[in-house]
Amino acid sequence: LAWDPHHPGTLYGTSLSSGVFKITPTGAEAMNDGIPVDSRGQRVIYGLALDPTSPGVVYVGVSNVGVFKSRDGGLHWKQLGSGLEGLVTDEIVVDQANPSLIHAATSKGVFSFTQVPLTVSAATPGFGESSGGTEVAISGSAFTDGLTVSFGGVTATAVTVRGDSELTAVTPPHDPGKVDVTVAAPDG
Repeated sequence: LAWDPHHPGTLYGTSLSSGVFKITPTGAEAMNDGIPVDSRGQRVIYGLALDPTSPGVVYVGVSNVGVFKSRDGGLHWKQLGSGLEGLVTDEIVVDQANPSLIHAATSKGVFSFTQVPLTVSAATPGFGESSGGTEVAISGSAFTDGLTVSFGGVTATAVTVRGDSELTAVTPPHDPGKVDVTVAAPDG
């Protein structure tokens, strides 16, 4: 069990067969979208931790699979890295001094990993037709498959991740004038 440090009265819990639950004064709700089931159809969860600095960020250890992260309070989950497959993740700890550092205690020892934040540093060219169709190269860090790109709030087409620091996207039709370019991870 873990109390949500950002929402008093909200508690997260896990089950050895049914996954993750969010418990509020109005009841309990299963929060398992994206957490795989094992060969018996169960979601075996041992470790659970909440990020002390980022509201809605929750981590769980899925038995024999690895660590999963939710950025939206448990509504959706994505596997965080790899390398823990086949191990039981008994405990997860978010480093209090550096919340991007996650520690996972497993059946084979403690593993630590640092999450690299998604950043955007440049978009080239810096102009295009409002009718869309301009290919834009975007540089930054922590790019992975499944990212979405939007120009002025309109989702881009043909997003191609070319590496962890480069992607391209084709602009959609949008309102004329300056627009914000946004790159978002699949889990928010």
